[in-house]
Amino acid sequence: MYVTEDELAKLYPFYFFVEANGAISAIGPSLNRYLDESNLQQSLFHHFQFISPAITGFEELLGHLNQVFIIQPRQKTELSLRGQFLELKEEGLLLFAGSPWADNFKSLEELGISREDFALCEPITHFLMVMEAQQTSLEKSEDSAKELSKENAMLEKRVQRRTARLTEINEELIQSQEKLQQEMAHRETMEVEQRFSQKMEALGQLSAGIAHEINTPIQFVGDSIFFLKESIEDLQRGLKEFEELVDKKDSAKVQRIAEINEMLDLDYLSERIPESIDRASQGIARVSEIIQAMKSFTRSESKQKALADINTAIESTLLVASSEYKYNAQVDKDFGDIPQIYCYISDLSQVLLNMIVNSAHAIEERFGSTPADIVGKIALTTRKVDNDIVITIWDNGSGIPSEVIDKIYDPFFTTKQVGKGTGQGLALVHRIICDGHNGKINVSSADNEGTQFEIILPILESPDIAETTDEST
Repeated sequence: MYVTEDELAKLYPFYFFVEANGAISAIGPSLNRYLDESNLQQSLFHHFQFISPAITGFEELLGHLNQVFIIQPRQKTELSLRGQFLELKEEGLLLFAGSPWADNFKSLEELGISREDFALCEPITHFLMVMEAQQTSLEKSEDSAKELSKENAMLEKRVQRRTARLTEINEELIQSQEKLQQEMAHRETMEVEQRFSQKMEALGQLSAGIAHEINTPIQFVGDSIFFLKESIEDLQRGLKEFEELVDKKDSAKVQRIAEINEMLDLDYLSERIPESIDRASQGIARVSEIIQAMKSFTRSESKQKALADINTAIESTLLVASSEYKYNAQVDKDFGDIPQIYCYISDLSQVLLNMIVNSAHAIEERFGSTPADIVGKIALTTRKVDNDIVITIWDNGSGIPSEVIDKIYDPFFTTKQVGKGTGQGLALVHRIICDGHNGKINVSSADNEGTQFEIILPILESPDIAETTDEST
C-alpha cells in the first residue's frame, strides 16, 4: 500500500478493494452506509450492477480497466458511483476510486450525500453542488454567492501565483538554455582550437624532424660541390700548365692535343662545368635557407614569452609559404628598424602564415591560379609607433564583402569555397593577437580591390612586464 486507509478514505470516501477472485475485501466509510459489511466476501457483481460499460464478468472487467465506470449498489439503486478501477499488481488487488454521480445533485442530498463523500480530485463536483444549492435555495443565495466569490478569489490568486511562478520558471529555463548554448559553443570552439593546435604541433615536430634529417645530407652535398669546384679549378690550371709545357715545335704532340681537346670538347666543359657547379651551389644554399626557415618556423612552443625578432619571423614565414604565392603574386617588403619584443614567436609565426596564405588565396580568387603575368601583389611592412609595433599586410586580391566583414573572426565562418577553408584561421589569429598578446587587429577591405590587415603589438622589453600582461589577459 502506498497510502493508509485513513488517507485513502479522505481521497475517495466511496472506495472499495476487489480481490483476485472477484470478491470485495474492504470498503470506504461512505460506501459503508449502503453495503452490508458482514457480507463483503461476496462477488463484486453480487453487490453492484454495471451501468456503463455494461459488463457481467470479472474477466471482462479486467479488459476494460482503462475506462470510466458508472455502477450502482444493488441494495441502493438510487445511488450511482462514477470512477475507475486501478490495478495494484504488487498487492494483487483492484481499487475502485470514485464519487457519487447523478444528473440532479438535489437527489444526492436526499440520499444523505454530503461534500465529504466526494473525492478530493473532483473539485468541479464541489463547484456544481454549490451552484445547485444557489439555484434551489433562495435563502442561501447570498451565502453561496459569498462562498463562490471567495472560491473564485482564491482560485484567481492561485492562478496568478501559478502563472507568476511558471513565468519565472520559463525565464530561468530560457536563461539556462542560452547559457548552455553559449557554453557548448565556447567548448566546441576551444575543442576545435585545441585539435588545431595539436595538429600544428605535430606538423611542426614532423617538419622539424624532416628538416633535421635533410640538413645532414644537404651539408654532404654542399661540401662535395665545394670540393668539386676547387678540384675543377685546379684541373683547369693543371691543363693549362701541361699545354704550356708541351714543345710547340713537336707538331705531332700539338696535333694530338688538339684532337683530344676536340674529342672531349674541353673548351666547352671548361666553360660550362664551373657554371653548373655555381648553379648547384646556389640551389644547395637555397635548400639550406628553406631548412633553416623550417627550423625557425617549427621551433617548440614555449610556455613563456621570449625575446624575438618580428622581421626575422616574417622572412622565415615568407620562405615557408612561398609555394602559395610564388606563381601568382609579387611580395614587397618594407621592414622598419623595430626592437625585439617578448612574445610567443611560434604563435605569431602561425598568425603571419595564415594572413599570407589568405592573401595568396584572395589573389588567386581574383586573377586565377596561373595568370599570364604576375599581377598579384602582397606588401608587408613593419614599423614602430610609440610603444607599439605595427605589422601591415596588404594584398590586391578579391577583398572581403562589407556585409560580412564584422563576422570574419567568428569561429567556423569563412568566405572561401567549400573545402578551401575551415573558418578557424582568422578566429585563431584574433585569439593569439588579442588574448595572447593583448594586441589589436584593424581591417579594411573593398570588393575586387584588396584587403589590408594591421596588427598592433605592444612592445614588452621586460619579462616581468610580459608576465604581468599574461596574468591580466
